Amino acid sequence: MSAALPARENERLQALQDYQILDTPAEPGFDDLTLIAAAICGLPISLVSLIDRERQWFKSRRGLASCEAHAPILDADAALYQAKETGRNRVVIAV
Repeated sequence: MSAALPARENERLQALQDYQILDTPAEPGFDDLTLIAAAICGLPISLVSLIDRERQWFKSRRGLASCEAHAPILDADAALYQAKETGRNRVVIAV
């Protein structure tokens, strides 16, 4: 299940490109966020991910070895739907 692209998707992708954050080294602040999120939610995997046209890149990750996922990319709506349907614990914060 995939949601329709948001009306401002091209603007979001341009902003992501302008920030020049993709493929940058790890940063302690982001790593602190994934550590805290995993601890608070009691989950083994926590990610700070950025999604461009072809991939989902993980700026920070805990409990996952891969640094990116290629298409098909799980969008927030699909992830929430899957969590609801399977009864699995999953927290998705999408901005």
